[in-house]
Order: sequence, then C-alpha cells, then structure tokens
Amino acid sequence: MQARYSAKLYFDDELIKQKEGNDVAELQIWLIAEAESKMGNLNGKIIDNKTNEVVKCIQHAAPDC
Repeated sequence: MQARYSAKLYFDDELIKQKEGNDVAELQIWLIAEAESKMGNLNGKIIDNKTNEVVKCIQHAAPDC
C-alpha cells in the first residue's frame, strides 16, 4: 500500500532526498531537520499522492557567516 504523502527536498531544482509517510507533521519535521543539516538554499514540499496537490512547503537558506 502506497503512503498518502511524499516529502521531497530540493537543492535548486535537483531532488536530493525523498521520504514517504502518512503523517504530514512527521514529514514536515523530517524536511526541516534535513534542510538544517545541509548547507545551501534548500526547499521542500509535501505532496498528497492521491490528489498530487502540495499540502506544505518549506524554504531554508544557509545562515550568513
């Protein structure tokens, strides 16, 4: 059985990580943790696999040093 949601993390337009699950909040936490562990400008989204609609988006920019 396919998971209800897919979380995808991108660097620019390149997909770098993906995870599936049935809990949006859990996937959102995963996206944020993954983005914070990497350097660069990252963005992510959680997609409802049944409707192909984006239900959550995140953007993460590397801190200025």
